[in-house]
Amino acid sequence: MVIWKCEECGKKWRYEIDKCIFCEGKIKLEDIGDLKVIGYTKIFIPSIQHPEIPYYSLILEDEKGNRIIQKSFNKPSMGAYFSLESNGKNPAKRNIIIIGTGTMGTGIAHLSLIKGFNVILMGRNEKSLEKAKNRIQERLLKKNTQDETNQILRRIEYTLNTPNFESTDIIIEAIAEDMRAKKEIFNNITRVCPSETIIASNTSSLSITELSESISHPERFVGMHFFNPPDKMDLVEIVKGRKTSESTIEIVKQITTEMNKKPIIVKDSPGFIVNRMLMPFINEAVNLLEEGVASKKDIDEAIKTGLNHPMGPFELADFIGLDVCLAILESISSNLDEEKYKPSETLIQLVNNGHLGKKTKKGFYEY
Repeated sequence: MVIWKCEECGKKWRYEIDKCIFCEGKIKLEDIGDLKVIGYTKIFIPSIQHPEIPYYSLILEDEKGNRIIQKSFNKPSMGAYFSLESNGKNPAKRNIIIIGTGTMGTGIAHLSLIKGFNVILMGRNEKSLEKAKNRIQERLLKKNTQDETNQILRRIEYTLNTPNFESTDIIIEAIAEDMRAKKEIFNNITRVCPSETIIASNTSSLSITELSESISHPERFVGMHFFNPPDKMDLVEIVKGRKTSESTIEIVKQITTEMNKKPIIVKDSPGFIVNRMLMPFINEAVNLLEEGVASKKDIDEAIKTGLNHPMGPFELADFIGLDVCLAILESISSNLDEEKYKPSETLIQLVNNGHLGKKTKKGFYEY
């Protein structure tokens, strides 16, 4: 269990904040471990916040004497240990394996760490793994001391080899948008991991139903689409394939909630919700540019001031990655065959020239 604590006044939060709202003091991350049940009350009266009854109101205490009141639907035992991550329903700390050391894989690993999970990050080579390791440490050091960062980093393992899947709650794949490459990974995983282990893909547009065909027990396969950067963006699209079971959906919803994210359930469909709407929007901005209607800076400014968007379409495309935008548009276009999803020539040319946005220092803009 991790909490955010003010160094000045000692106030504590179970979710991430930048500074104390009481004294504006510096916030630090603190791992307080599991908590012991030192008292409880059974509640029979419903309320607006807690309509489902009966439930138990627990008094929990950590090894330093800090106390927290927590709701649970399971009858506790005095002196038993309780994890806030699981609400008393699941293992004390989730064990997550993340495959992929790119922007999203690294981001999901960082998010999982600061939310108290145990993480194994699996990469394809030493260089990418070392780069991911440095990125995660840099992000942690922005809000924590070196000692606090070292404490958090004890819960992550970096590997190039196939890890032990026996105690894994969920495997999240986060490699490039390539159907064949993803299928190959899932095919290899399914040979060695237990049949009940949930396997999720962070794909932003590929068919979850088709991807699930590469594994045994496709009922445990699901889409878990995070948004960049995962530690700041609240939404996770949970995508239900044709064979995904309801129990899988419920477990992934619980894990998403434990990450302090908002789960939205989506039926498997090209582009899901956000990218189905976002990519034609970006593509149309490029069409406007090609037609000479306005400059890219003026189009961005119009969208920011006229629609109150934090970023214009060209800025956003560069931030996402033009190769990612192109891959999503091509995926949706191949499935829906509509003109509005056909990638613009300018976007195709930029990607072919290796100008992918911020990550390559040049896209629609230079960085």
